[in-house]
Amino acid sequence: MGIQSNYMVPQVGGATVLDSGMQQLFEAQIVAVGSAETLILQPPFTNNLLTTLPEDQALAAQHAQTFKAGWGFGVVSAFVSGLQSISHFVTVLSDSALVGVASRLDTLGSGSADYQQALSDFRALLAAIVSTCCDANEDSGSTLLQMKKLLDKLSLLSVTITDDDTRLQTAITEVQNSGVIEKLEAQQQDLQDQFAAVNREIAKGASTTIASDLAFGFEFGSQFLEGITTGAVVGAALSVVGEVDAVKQFEAQQKEFSDQQASLTQQISDLADTIAEDKTDAMTLTLTAAQVAVFDAQVQSIIGVAGGIIDQMIGWGTQLDDLAAIGSPPAKGFYASQVASGNVFWSALHTQLTRYAEIMSFAAPPKVAGKAARKTAAKVTAKATAKAYR
Repeated sequence: MGIQSNYMVPQVGGATVLDSGMQQLFEAQIVAVGSAETLILQPPFTNNLLTTLPEDQALAAQHAQTFKAGWGFGVVSAFVSGLQSISHFVTVLSDSALVGVASRLDTLGSGSADYQQALSDFRALLAAIVSTCCDANEDSGSTLLQMKKLLDKLSLLSVTITDDDTRLQTAITEVQNSGVIEKLEAQQQDLQDQFAAVNREIAKGASTTIASDLAFGFEFGSQFLEGITTGAVVGAALSVVGEVDAVKQFEAQQKEFSDQQASLTQQISDLADTIAEDKTDAMTLTLTAAQVAVFDAQVQSIIGVAGGIIDQMIGWGTQLDDLAAIGSPPAKGFYASQVASGNVFWSALHTQLTRYAEIMSFAAPPKVAGKAARKTAAKVTAKATAKAYR
């Protein structure tokens, strides 16, 4: 077994990545929560474009709400508070016992009885860290196990979020292929053409509907032609034979045109409203689908990074087992150096996590109290463990 430079810090391929992993987790959380909030607040769809759109949108909003109030926010929050607890445990145990035992191992002769006792104490302290911080077995009851269980629940939720993404992307394709809006716009243009045709008929006025004004023995004045209305001519004093029937015919035709105008105007107005709604829905669908895609990607990122952190912590347990297997210091000050570098890392990580926890607290959903109690419990447990090996 080759000697590593630092067993007290979780490493992957010789690189320290736990702190950067937590930063990635925190950043993915911020984007995911923003996307979830947008989905929750999206204006509702109509069912004009697709009958399934309102239901698709409602499901996406429901899953976003579950993420924000439950497993999503809970996972990252649990990883922050869980690693806070672990880092606190390690630093307290290190300051209270590991530093002293490491110093004994570096100064005592490896063949002495005192050295063997110090080595036994050191191994017991490392075993306490492993069982408390690195064990995710179902019967462990550890902090790491609780973190893993929350991650498993988020993984289940992520399946539904991915389904939302698939459904909405499919909906966009269906809407584009159906040409619903284009068909409505064509229908609107047809109605407008019909309306223009009616207006042209009305504009022809008496010059074509009734015989020329000379046939009636009078002249239609400009005031009449500019303001023609139903019944405007009825009862007029006309003296030419046949003018009454012609005027009634003219009036009936104008009323028919007027009714057509009113009907077409209403149809055009209603269709314009429908087109506006459909265009709004199409725009909202595009935005919603984009948000769900971002949301899905960030949730998958959270799952991937959080799973990596679990693996790092389990791997750290193996590192500590390897450190415990070393029977004598391979270099001067080896044990003190290991403990010191580990203490620096875990102290810095605790500070980083505290900052994340403070930021997240502003957006956190209501939750039961217990964080302070967990931290106090970790401190008490670490001190009790350390006391036995002083």
